[in-house]
This record gives sequence, C-alpha cells and structure tokens, in this order.
Amino acid sequence: MNDDEQRRPATVVRATVRPWADRLAWTLTAVLAGSALVITEVVDGALAVVVRIGVVGAFLLMVAALAIVTVRLRTSLRSDGTAVVVRGPFGASVVPFHDSLAVGRWLDTETRRPVIWLTDHGAPIVRVPPRIDPVRIELFASRVGLEVAERDGAPPAPPEPPPVARDQPDEPEY
Repeated sequence: MNDDEQRRPATVVRATVRPWADRLAWTLTAVLAGSALVITEVVDGALAVVVRIGVVGAFLLMVAALAIVTVRLRTSLRSDGTAVVVRGPFGASVVPFHDSLAVGRWLDTETRRPVIWLTDHGAPIVRVPPRIDPVRIELFASRVGLEVAERDGAPPAPPEPPPVARDQPDEPEY
C-alpha cells in the first residue's frame, strides 16, 4: 500500500456468545450453590445425593459452555486497515485489500442461510465462518468499503485437502 493511498478503518466483528455466556453463568451459580449446600451439610440423605448429581450435571454443562464460548470468541472477521483477517478457532487467513476483493453471498437451499466467502474477481478464496452473524458481516463490509455481491447457484464447497503421500520406497527399476 502506498503512503498516499487511504487506509481503511480498523474494525472487528466476532461471533456472538450471548446464549452460551448465559448458560455458563447459570451453571457456575448452580455448581457453587449446590456445592455449598452439600459441604455445609444443609441437605442430607437422599436430597444430598440428588444435589450432588445436579452439581455434576451442571459442572459438565459448564465445561461444554466454556468450550463453546472460547471457540466463539476466537472466531472473528477483522480489518487492520491494510488487510482483512478471517480468523477461525484454529487458524487465520489474511487477505490484503485490493480492488477486486468483495464479499460473496450464496443462499444455501437446504438450510436457508447465507454462505459467505471473501471473493477475488468473483471466485471464492476464503470462507467466512458461519458462526458470525450475516448481518454483522454485511455491516463490516460496508464499514471497510467492500462490495457485498449476491451470487447465484449452489454455494462453493470447501476445497478438498491434497492427498497425503505416504513415505514408500521407490520400486527398483530392472
């Protein structure tokens, strides 16, 4: 990017965590309250067994909610002014801004939800994670000056990974 080119705004859009954050808070409260009731021996007998089972169940749900919140917080679409960074829970793709960069939106006929990719000259290059709300993606695109283009047909499938070559000795030539 040249010094005389205008930088795009720096912004970020994350996947929503609201319902899972609420579950995390409620299960933490249930684990703490149930544990306190059992430890202080406020409940005893059969009721104590029921409370202990409830605490274990709430703890398992709390672990699941914490894992989902962590994955969702790692999923984002961001602009640093020079590039778009599509970040998933286990990796990221960096796409520099250029004139033919756009947001392509296909409608999946089975789920009736949009499938969104960053496109270059109309060809999909990076899929935007479906955990991010499509409305937020469109607001992000308008903020950083990317075109949102409706695409016809079926959404593109993720690319097939290259085949794994096993280490095999070459056959001897006779």
